[in-house]
Amino acid sequence: MVRRILVIDDEDVVRQTIEKVLKRSGFDVALAKDGFDAIEKVKTGAFDLILCDVRMPGMDGIETIATVRKSQPAVKAIVITGYASEDAPVRAIRAGVSDYLYKPFNLDELVGSVKKALSMAPDSSPPVLSSEQILELLARISRSMEERTPYLAAHSQRVAQWCAAIGNKLSFSQEQLRHLQMAALLHDLGQLNVPEEVIGKAGPLSDHDREMVEKHPAAFQDFIAGVPGVEEVGRIVRHHHEHFDGSGYPDKLRGTEIPLESRIIAVVEAYDAMISERAHRAAFSHEEATAILEEQAGKEFDPDVVRVFLEIASEEAPGEEVGLQAALHAAREDRSPHQGEMLLALGDMYRESAETQVAEEAYREAIRTLEEAGDRSGVLLGLLSQGLLYWKTGRLNDCANVAREAVSLAADVDEHTRGRAFTLGGLFHAEAGERDRAVELLQEGKAIFERWEDWQEEARVLFYLSSLARDKDSVEARNLLKRGVDFLGDRSYSFVSGKEKEYLRPLFQWGKSHSTATERLLLELGDEAPGARGERPPLKLFLLGSFRVARGDEFVKDEIWKSKKIKALLAFLAIHKARGATEEKLMETFWADSSKSGLYMAISRLRKALEPELPEPAASRYVVHEGPYYRFNTELPHWVDLDEFREHLERGKSAYQNEQLDSALVELQQADKLYQGDYLEDLGSDDWLVYDRDRIRQEFFESLLLLSKCYEKKEKFDIGANYCERILRQESYNEPAHVQLIRCYAKLGRRDDAVRQYHRLKDALRKELNVTPMPETEALYLQVIDGAVV
Repeated sequence: MVRRILVIDDEDVVRQTIEKVLKRSGFDVALAKDGFDAIEKVKTGAFDLILCDVRMPGMDGIETIATVRKSQPAVKAIVITGYASEDAPVRAIRAGVSDYLYKPFNLDELVGSVKKALSMAPDSSPPVLSSEQILELLARISRSMEERTPYLAAHSQRVAQWCAAIGNKLSFSQEQLRHLQMAALLHDLGQLNVPEEVIGKAGPLSDHDREMVEKHPAAFQDFIAGVPGVEEVGRIVRHHHEHFDGSGYPDKLRGTEIPLESRIIAVVEAYDAMISERAHRAAFSHEEATAILEEQAGKEFDPDVVRVFLEIASEEAPGEEVGLQAALHAAREDRSPHQGEMLLALGDMYRESAETQVAEEAYREAIRTLEEAGDRSGVLLGLLSQGLLYWKTGRLNDCANVAREAVSLAADVDEHTRGRAFTLGGLFHAEAGERDRAVELLQEGKAIFERWEDWQEEARVLFYLSSLARDKDSVEARNLLKRGVDFLGDRSYSFVSGKEKEYLRPLFQWGKSHSTATERLLLELGDEAPGARGERPPLKLFLLGSFRVARGDEFVKDEIWKSKKIKALLAFLAIHKARGATEEKLMETFWADSSKSGLYMAISRLRKALEPELPEPAASRYVVHEGPYYRFNTELPHWVDLDEFREHLERGKSAYQNEQLDSALVELQQADKLYQGDYLEDLGSDDWLVYDRDRIRQEFFESLLLLSKCYEKKEKFDIGANYCERILRQESYNEPAHVQLIRCYAKLGRRDDAVRQYHRLKDALRKELNVTPMPETEALYLQVIDGAVV
């Protein structure tokens, strides 16, 4: 049964955007411009959920929910708002809303929230949230509030991480830990009634400003008064600004009169605030912050808590940890497609490193995250990765089950991803002994890749089919193998890795007597193990997406790096490999206001991560220290995905300009496959990253746009449209992509879609850049209206 949703918002663009996204997800959507309009719409029939703005003229969103529930008591509700309010969150909770979202919200997050609300068991009475749901909702509101203030972003999450570590050290019970972590996540929520200009004030606070700020611990307890199940959390938050010597607020408690949980938050919150930049000052170093904690032990802070914290605190700040547990925590805090993709990349790394259980945990959480985010393509790719893991470990029945689930999901994703599902699904069925079904799926995948002119994937399918035919029809097997080899020509097949090498190597060995090209493919698969002739395996650096490093085919496990800063240091040196970097530049970038001991320790850890076989105190062979410079040793064998991405892009551009469309497609598809995500996306948003990240993302968009234009010239307008839609999912205001998509829609005969796309472009440009479309775009729009696009 299709679920009915009523969207209530006084902004036309917001209503229309939400309508499109929800309809695309299969919901029946009705729209209302305000509360009164909503009440009239409700008279026309029952709704499963209402999605409502808080601030609207006449009747606000929470009043609207209460009025609607008089006639439809079981309807679920989600509220959205563009402003902070002291009482709106609690009013919403008391109204039994399922979620509370701040504008601007992520559309995938919105769909995930809707699905989660609708998945709750139906009831004939108004929804009542449990204490756990209330706390989870309050935590979401707190995160959203912090994200609106640059100086506070992720502050509470970091505080909660440290507090949990201290609670574990002190042997807290599970209930104590839960209360401590929730209080840490919510400790600043009382600042909802403090103006943003006061929170982000660059100068000293006035007496009036300070009075407002100092009310926030008690304000939180006041505004959750009467909300069941959160009393203990309220008590902890109320006292987290009390001082051990009695000089704090709001109640001047001292010593052990202050709840232990409050004393823990006081230490951790102060530390995180000190090491974070604020509007009125730069960030303190770790050493400076810990010195202040020690100085204030017994005065502002509980000395025992300070001691335990300093025992736990490592050289790096919280949130800098790497490895599976850090990624799992981030995904549980942020159920977004981005976090799901990061976990998939991590799972791939552990799979190739034969860390089976760790890889399986990463995939399982990735799939769960992507499901909650409403990302169907991501879920499908996660299942396929999971299937590859089962294949590698010989769990063939699990392979076949994954194949069946993946193929059932494939109808709801784009055609190219569907082709990948059919290909791997066919492989998994083949390995499980289900040959006929395997051939059927592989042929379907081949047809898709043939239409998309994806030589790489089509060759892969031909090789799989050849391998299947070997025992049954050797002539057919040789023909399929020859077609795959001829199709590749002199193109590389070195993208094959892991288990697939083992699968294809017997086929190529069987066929090498028929083709010297097959012998070449055997060499690319590594017929001789890396280093068999005494050579060091090449260091592979993956900068596109999550930063990963491999020695040959063996990835360096993420936890070996100890911290993100050490990974970032290697990335920085690899990026600047042509000229290196001085100690001063590295200190300025990574250890500002700290001693050089941090740099020297990081270089030592870096050497151990890359070359664990080196004895102490040997110098790193990859990171060379020459005078004042550190540089990446380019004389050693190495490969960087960004370098190869740019080479393929440049060759693709040149081929396109020379009307060599087939060659352009080959090069640009390779560039597309290499771009596994934004540049070093897991290393944060420091200044040295942001500019390059945006520039490289624009290069990627250029490659997708050129692919679209190639397919347009080949009159495959639907495929061309697909590439434009991929750009716009990431950058909604990209005018060239909108223009190209309008052209593709028009040439497909979808005139109404082309017209709507123009209006989406206008809305996106106005909202994001406050500009209007270019004159050439206006002219194209008029051509669409007249049916004259050529």
